[in-house]
Amino acid sequence: MPSRADIDPLELRDCLGNLCLLDVIGAGPRRFRFRVDGSNLAALTGFELTGKFVEDVPDPRYRDFLIALYERVVLTKAPVFLANDEEWKGCGVQEISVTLPLSSDGVDVDGILDAVFPMRLGEG
Repeated sequence: MPSRADIDPLELRDCLGNLCLLDVIGAGPRRFRFRVDGSNLAALTGFELTGKFVEDVPDPRYRDFLIALYERVVLTKAPVFLANDEEWKGCGVQEISVTLPLSSDGVDVDGILDAVFPMRLGEG
């Protein structure tokens, strides 16, 4: 697993607004804190999560989805690729994402990089 230090934000500058960087805190119960919530994502969802925990996501269905996704990444220590339809701020959105584990010691997942690329349904 890569560490945060392996990620160069300059290499990702074209998609920074679509990236979330999370800290994984504790082991039981585990919590996920948004170190960075991509500006494009915050604008689309209508809520800014930088500095907040996943429990602060106002939509309970989306919050449960994120917790399950992040738990899966921590437990499997493997990336998760998804394509699913969502509704954000009353608009249908197709979301393509990859959620990657990060580890400072190469053994335990202590961070997550979530790259989310939404597209309004009907756009090509």
